[in-house]
Amino acid sequence: MKNKQNNEIFLDIITDVTPVPNLLLEYYRGFNLSATETLFLIDLLRYKGAGIDLSIKDIACHSCYTQEEISQILAVLVERGFLAVNNKGIIDLRAFFEKMREAWGWKEAKNRSLELEKSIISSVDSEFSAIYLKFQEEMGRPLSSIEGEQIKDWFTNLSMSGEMIYEALKKAVLLDKRNFQYINKILLDWQSKGYKTPKDIVSGEVKHKEKKQIKSAAKKYRDDQKGDIFDDIFEVN
Repeated sequence: MKNKQNNEIFLDIITDVTPVPNLLLEYYRGFNLSATETLFLIDLLRYKGAGIDLSIKDIACHSCYTQEEISQILAVLVERGFLAVNNKGIIDLRAFFEKMREAWGWKEAKNRSLELEKSIISSVDSEFSAIYLKFQEEMGRPLSSIEGEQIKDWFTNLSMSGEMIYEALKKAVLLDKRNFQYINKILLDWQSKGYKTPKDIVSGEVKHKEKKQIKSAAKKYRDDQKGDIFDDIFEVN
């Protein structure tokens, strides 16, 4: 008999519940709500669900709050845009639901950011593995842990793609300078010039070559002009 009674009490306890938005529990700190203010909002949801008028007087009758305490908490929440009071003195929860919609937007943005971050990490991990193997092939030996960290650093701190790192490796191999210090200098140079793709490298090298040709032509022209001047000065009639 006692067990039956206990079961009935337990059932009564677990079925007498108030639906609370998880967003409120998750983001109340983000809204700078105190524990008292958060609990008050949950109480309002409970009274609303029970069909109790959300007036200061009725809330005080059905809760442990005094009318003065309710007025103080309510004033803060109204000022901060969580609640409103209509012309009949009834608390309006529509502002609260707007805040929850705002929190929903935060959560969605956070989820999208996490998905993007996971995608980037997955992509970098895949690229890292491929580049790591390329380096081992070209170096003709296993890489040390420090060298592995250096490759990761090019991905993360220099924001270089695997394609660009491989281009730097190829350039170092062609110049027979198979060392990480030289490759790092190449990548730092490309970063300073804003190169993001191999196409940028080719375009930059073409422009650099053109500038050298222009400088060389200008120097030759100046030298020729100097020669003409000296010829005129020392011309023998």
